[in-house]
Amino acid sequence: MTSTLDARMQVVFATDLQARSRTLLGVAGDLARATPAAITLVHALEPRLGRGLTGPARQDLWNRAREEAESALNLQVRELADAGIEVTEPILALDEPADRAILQAVETRGADLIVAGSTAREGKGHRIGSTADRLLRTCPVPVLVLRGEPTVPFGSLALLTDFSPRSRRAHIAGVRALPTTDEARVHLIHVGDETLRVLDVTYEERTLTEAIDETRTLSEALGLPEGRIQPRVEWGRDPLDVLLPVLVDDGYEVLVLGTHGHGGFRRALIGSVAMGLAQSAPCSVLVVPGEG
Repeated sequence: MTSTLDARMQVVFATDLQARSRTLLGVAGDLARATPAAITLVHALEPRLGRGLTGPARQDLWNRAREEAESALNLQVRELADAGIEVTEPILALDEPADRAILQAVETRGADLIVAGSTAREGKGHRIGSTADRLLRTCPVPVLVLRGEPTVPFGSLALLTDFSPRSRRAHIAGVRALPTTDEARVHLIHVGDETLRVLDVTYEERTLTEAIDETRTLSEALGLPEGRIQPRVEWGRDPLDVLLPVLVDDGYEVLVLGTHGHGGFRRALIGSVAMGLAQSAPCSVLVVPGEG
């Protein structure tokens, strides 16, 4: 199942120009080739550079940093171009926070997707860095945070659902944006409320039926044959506690979720719990912002 987005989709790749960003750049390039898409590289020299220095010393530091960044950025552009990827003019933002520079690039380049790496320091497990965190909270377009050593096309997707139209729109956008293998596992996952399961004898059957119906509706919207997406219902009182072990044990490569939901337990799944998953999931995460 290949990506079905229109040609010349615009992708912004946030690079810190470190060794790992070059590895992830290869993943972004594979994604662009499969989509197809054009890539804009963005790097920011943030205001904290040279903090504590003044006058000529600070200016010399900034001049050297700018020259080194331009050289490294141009090298990454050449690597993509040599691989046959369409690359637009890169952006080197000076004296500006990285998330702000990326958001400006989204606006000026008309980007459809941001691709960024998880850059939290060692000792924080799977947690993402502060730039990716701010992007997930504020970006108007989908953000793909890459973790581990992902390969394109992807072999498995986990689609988190609360059965709402917003959730379905996020899954449609996600499945269309992410190239997958023909044999990829694509699971629509819902966490049922264990308390309601105990109190209401009909709740479990109604939830399972709703999961099957939502899977069928999603498959039809994507033009996929029945059975291509499989429903999965897990039970618990805290969705985050339930879902993290599932993602670890079953080895999903990308988690796809929306950022808004409605009401009580469901709102938790697509609200604060969604952010918790984006922060802590062991796999790559595609976060699709809701409308409104």
